[in-house]
Parts: sequence; C-alpha cells; structure tokens
Amino acid sequence: MSARVQFARPAYRQMIAHAIQVARDRRTEAIGWLLGYFSAEGVTVLDSVAATRYKSQSRYGAEADPREELAIATSYPRQVGIVGLYHSHPFGDETQHAIFHSHTDDTTLKSRASRRENYLSVVTDGHDAEVFLVRGGKQEVTPEVVDGLTYKGALRRYTCDVSFHLSGSLKITAMEGLLGALEREVAGEIERGLRAGDVKLDAANGVLVVPGLAGKAAKNAIEVSRQSGGAAVDLQVRTEVAVYLPSSEEDVLAVLKQEIQDDVVYLLWHGLDPKALAGPIVDLEANLGSLRVQETNPLPRKLYKPAKRALVVKRGAAP
Repeated sequence: MSARVQFARPAYRQMIAHAIQVARDRRTEAIGWLLGYFSAEGVTVLDSVAATRYKSQSRYGAEADPREELAIATSYPRQVGIVGLYHSHPFGDETQHAIFHSHTDDTTLKSRASRRENYLSVVTDGHDAEVFLVRGGKQEVTPEVVDGLTYKGALRRYTCDVSFHLSGSLKITAMEGLLGALEREVAGEIERGLRAGDVKLDAANGVLVVPGLAGKAAKNAIEVSRQSGGAAVDLQVRTEVAVYLPSSEEDVLAVLKQEIQDDVVYLLWHGLDPKALAGPIVDLEANLGSLRVQETNPLPRKLYKPAKRALVVKRGAAP
C-alpha cells in the first residue's frame, strides 16, 4: 500500500516558484528541502526552503552545501523537520520529458531513505512536479495539495525539564577533541539519569518528569581548565526539552532521550566560539545561552538565545 503524501498549498507553490526563478535568472538547477513530519500514514509537507549555498550548480546538476542542510535539520525538534528534497530540471525547452527521476536522483533518494522510510524526492520543471518516495523500492506517488494544512491537532507536544551537573576529567590532547569527548560524557549522564528513578508521564499535559535529571543546575554554562593528561570540565545544563509526535507514537521517552542529547550538543556548538575550540588546551569559561522550542507556523522551531556575557578564555598549553 502506498504512503499518503500531503502538501500544504503554500509549500507546494514556494517550491515551484523557486524553480521558476532560478531557471529564469540563472538557467541552472535549483535545490531545496521539504519540511514537515512523518506519521504511520505517510508524510506531510508543511514548508519548503530553498537552498542558498551550493557546492556545485549547473543546468544539468547541482549539489547543495551540506552545512546548510545540517543547519536546517538541527533547527527543529526530533520527528519534525526535513522530510524530503526537491530539485528542478530547467531544460523543458529542450525536451518534452524534463520531469524524470535520474539514476543520480535514485542514489540520492536511497541514501536519505536509509535514514527514514518515506523520504520524499520531488522533481519539477517549474510548472509541474512528480513526487517519489522509497517504501519497499522507489515509488511515484500523487500528493494531496491541501489548503489550511497544519501540524496542530496532528502532533502532540511532550516536554521534560532537564537539569544536571557534570564534573570530571577528559583525556584529550587539544581543544579539537573537547566537544566529541563531552558528547560521550553527556550521553552517559543522560543514561544514568534515566535509570536513577521512575519516569512519570502526565498524559493530560504531555509532561514527563525524570527524577534522575532533575538536578540543581542554575544555567547552561561550562568551565574548562588545563590539567596533566587532559582537561578538567564542569558543565551545567538547565533546559526544557520539547518534541512533537503523532498520536501513533508510543515510545515517547526514547524520542525525548535523543532530543535531550541533541539539545545539549546544540548548546555546546552554538555557545562556544569555534576559535576557542582549536589548538592547545586552554582555560575557559562560557555561558552557553538558552534554547527552547517556539510554537511557530508552519512548524515548531528551536529558538536559541546567546548569552550576554562573552566567552572568557585564558590562553596557554596544558603542562
């Protein structure tokens, strides 16, 4: 049975308009991402976002900058965000069959669908479009283009207050190894926190209480100091984690667990100056800012607020 594919009409129009504009202005292929959510019934597209940076771009092929895709993907809570990719074939004046899914398109679709079934691939000539997905093999599907389509009522919000304090030593030789080592330590802290007490779900309000992650951290902050054999690290995390899930989703805790990890990593990547994460180990202190999920249209989105106080770094190599 084929999956159900729905497009919000504004998202569909934006996709077509982007293809037309790029073909008219530059006569090159255009790429963009489809944003929405997956459910047991299929996939729903609520927004489309045009690529603005390309690794390569020509009339017969294009490759978007993966850093832009990563930035978009990490701007949404889990289970919401990128559900597909679209691209144009801007050579309709040369052939009657400008809309087709090439071998390269097949490879791209399969590589992404390996991460999530029902990943979409759309090909457009700027006038018409064909939609493909992988579900037991590549399938062409006919989407429903719907007015007034929204995630509200289809997805439910679940939240969890998280607070923990991690302190210890990291065996790293340079600042480049700091974030990777911290990610591993944070994953362990989350696992221990989830095992430390019974998790309770208030089904009426969608609120999870995790006693093992209900610490006394006052803010999101980190301190790093040099020591023999690596670095001493003190990390505080205090945030509200939120995810949006279809009513058919049963394992809410597993999704929230992944989202907690995502949010801590997000805070570290955005709160630390990249210049401080290169070279020899240094002493540093930083407030990591704050992160929350904002109820925006057409999709809920992560909102990051940088800290007012700048990063403090004391230079010097480890002994």
